[in-house]
Amino acid sequence: MRYGRRPRNTLDLYFPPGVDARAAAAAAAAATRPGSKPPRPSSTSAPIIVYVTGGAWMIGHRAWGALLAHRAAARGAVVASVDYRNFPQAAASGMAADVGDAIAWVIAAAPWLGGDGKRVHVVGQSAGAHVAALALLARAAADAGKRLEFDDNTTVVDGGADGETSWPSALPPPLDAVGAEPLAPTPLPWRARDVASFVGVSGVYDPARLEAHLAARGLRPALTRRLFSARGAPALAALSPTRLAAAHPAAVARMPPILLLHGTADASAPAGDAARFAEAVVGAGGSATLRLADGGTHTSPLIEDAFRGPPRDGLTGAVCAHVGAAAAALESGERGEGALCPGALVTLAAWVCPF
Repeated sequence: MRYGRRPRNTLDLYFPPGVDARAAAAAAAAATRPGSKPPRPSSTSAPIIVYVTGGAWMIGHRAWGALLAHRAAARGAVVASVDYRNFPQAAASGMAADVGDAIAWVIAAAPWLGGDGKRVHVVGQSAGAHVAALALLARAAADAGKRLEFDDNTTVVDGGADGETSWPSALPPPLDAVGAEPLAPTPLPWRARDVASFVGVSGVYDPARLEAHLAARGLRPALTRRLFSARGAPALAALSPTRLAAAHPAAVARMPPILLLHGTADASAPAGDAARFAEAVVGAGGSATLRLADGGTHTSPLIEDAFRGPPRDGLTGAVCAHVGAAAAALESGERGEGALCPGALVTLAAWVCPF
């Protein structure tokens, strides 16, 4: 499904058993198309997961979330696995703009997807957690009548007044990097509080600290400074959810509750980064909970543990329990629930994994 006109503005949809996926997707597309007459919404109200993939900001793909999405859908959730532009198509600020548009589309389409528009949860992994947090903070700041330094896309509406919002009838679409022509459709209105929660998995929340950490492992800062840039200039601090949360309590007050899941043995994005983000959110008056997995690596929640299947696949259980998807255990092997390959191969793959 396409949620915008920028490159890679697409998402995959996963539905619970018994849902006519083709019909639901077509209804959602028709309902969100400007000028079209919306079809009748679905009578079901499943929780919705907007999954924002990782991939080091350069190799992300919506298919990375397929295993989690299949298993969550089997438990009764609707899942949208989101693509966004990778570097060098866009810097992190542009990726956040894409993710914000994807969240807006899913919220608008929720009734036709068979989902509950009040139970839309955003789940981001690694780089996806970073850009999703930026997208939510940008929207929350705009809801408070402010524009964050890196943000050229989010529409600031009504000066931050609570209650009903008077949205402009025709918001101008954002322009591309050279300002030549519109690349995105008219933004769909949404508020940060329309999101029920944000779940960050193995996330990065302070690019400046990440740069120092990666430099110590041999990665030159020239790449990170181009990646974490805004309007062509390095903007590592401006693109830090941790620093933004500390500096903008009015935005944090409008953020959804946050759950951070992180492994203590994460060598790519150390767990201390997640702890500092949680502390910044709580210190600014928001809600954030950190859950540490003893011995967990950067990829183990999404890949190694998931390939081993239950009971090692703790991420699926944690996310589904958090969003309120059915907790009933499925038969081993149903919808990809069993082990996907011998444990020895998983161990070997984890040993050679660069992350």
